[in-house]
Amino acid sequence: MKFVVGNIINNTMKEKINSKLLRTLGFKKNHVPPEVSGSENPFHYWTLDLSDVNKNFCLITNASDELEEQDVWSVFLFETDEFKITDSNLLRMFICTLNVIKNENSQLV
Repeated sequence: MKFVVGNIINNTMKEKINSKLLRTLGFKKNHVPPEVSGSENPFHYWTLDLSDVNKNFCLITNASDELEEQDVWSVFLFETDEFKITDSNLLRMFICTLNVIKNENSQLV
């Protein structure tokens, strides 16, 4: 089953996700030194907490040493590969939608 918004996104020009956008959206850059990772080289990845209550509800990128193209990132819901975002417009819409829901719910309390 396809959602209407999916068709809207699919019909627009897709834009790749880069580190500048991740920074703008509030993602935090996480550095992993070789002594922590056990690999020869350091790497980094980006995270964005989506909840003040549940720290496992966040977005996370692939690691810098896994990039197929220079500075082109994929974003996932933490601990699942089922929801992969590769389009910057879709990422913006997703975060915006979650923020609207969060703000509406905070007004109910």
